[in-house]
Amino acid sequence: MTLRVAACRPEDREDVVALWRATFPGYTDDPAAQLALALSNRSSAVFVARDEGGLAGTAMAGSDGIRGWLHYVAVAEDRRGRGIARALVAHCEAWLAAQRGVTKVNLQVRGDNDGVIGLYQRLGYAIEDRASLGKRLAPPGGQVPPPPASGTPGCLDVTVTHLEATLPPGPIRPPTPALKLAMLRVDRISVPYFRYLYAEIGRDWIWHERRLQDDATLSARFADPGVQVHVLHAGGEPGGYVEFDLRRLPAEAELAFFGLRGELAGRGIGRWLLDWAMREMWRSKPRRLYVNTCTLDHPAALPLYQRLGFRPFAQERRTILDPRPLN
Repeated sequence: MTLRVAACRPEDREDVVALWRATFPGYTDDPAAQLALALSNRSSAVFVARDEGGLAGTAMAGSDGIRGWLHYVAVAEDRRGRGIARALVAHCEAWLAAQRGVTKVNLQVRGDNDGVIGLYQRLGYAIEDRASLGKRLAPPGGQVPPPPASGTPGCLDVTVTHLEATLPPGPIRPPTPALKLAMLRVDRISVPYFRYLYAEIGRDWIWHERRLQDDATLSARFADPGVQVHVLHAGGEPGGYVEFDLRRLPAEAELAFFGLRGELAGRGIGRWLLDWAMREMWRSKPRRLYVNTCTLDHPAALPLYQRLGFRPFAQERRTILDPRPLN
């Protein structure tokens, strides 16, 4: 038997969801939604094992920032007892140690599932004296409660679209705008400079998540060599920036942030900058590029991503507190 373990690809998703439904019939969360969430989150990864007969097993690995976690370790019923689960768990452990720097892995198994508990004990896991507590933020089935009606004071309804590109850009590049443009990478950007860029470039698009993070959190992020910030200078002053998250290579490179100052929009600079960013990320040889955009972004953002080769693969609706009073 030749077994290959690799990151889950778009063409694997249907088989993965079918395996999860067959292996975990009592789970109340929607497997398709769980898979889409894991693939869109840079702190998690889904791995598949394939042999001559097709999909043999899966495993999901994730990090909460301190510990690693295993989820959805599943092996097709007709392939069990061949060491597939052992190979998947070992792959997850290696990914968590190398890509996330965790020193301990946790998992949860139902208390009456003696067979699975025994499997993990043979792999070096031990039952610990812990109380497992949980709280549901959504009802069984994984469906998020309907958001407040449009116009509810203090809330915004936001649709997030997750996109990926699996092929590098072609040889033809967008025309260079008739402006004095330069791209400069900032080595370990300082927190004050980052906050300036984030506030100026995200002002019209209600960027707010990073404003809520403290200086220590931001400083630690930008100290990681896998996070890169490149600033677009237009006419000699900062006009935009892109932020790459390369910590999940070779699985993917993420375009974490991409934006221009408002007065530069509509002049062809966005298309030129996105093309530059995609080519720069492909130099790292990822299997895919990932980005997400939402309905708070510039109306041209989603069509621009699609014109340059990104394809939507998941969409979700969120309700957030309106952050504009923070201004």
